[in-house]
Amino acid sequence: MRPETAHPSGIAEIRAGTVGDRSIRMRATTVDSTPTATDVPSLTRTIGVIASEMHYVIEMAAVGHDLPFHVGQDRAHFQNVQ
Repeated sequence: MRPETAHPSGIAEIRAGTVGDRSIRMRATTVDSTPTATDVPSLTRTIGVIASEMHYVIEMAAVGHDLPFHVGQDRAHFQNVQ
């Protein structure tokens, strides 16, 4: 899987990932941006199904910080999802 996304904030990403029984895990292999966009060296996305509900987490390294939780549900939901 190699999805691509262009963000309205001036960031573009190409991802590689794996598909499990109940989850999709992707990491950005390439992140590029316009000169005015925030520096984002890495992104990860996890989408999973837990108890018949879809959940997601996006982690984004930006402005000198590692991959903190950025948006979505609590990362603890995905620790044991395959």
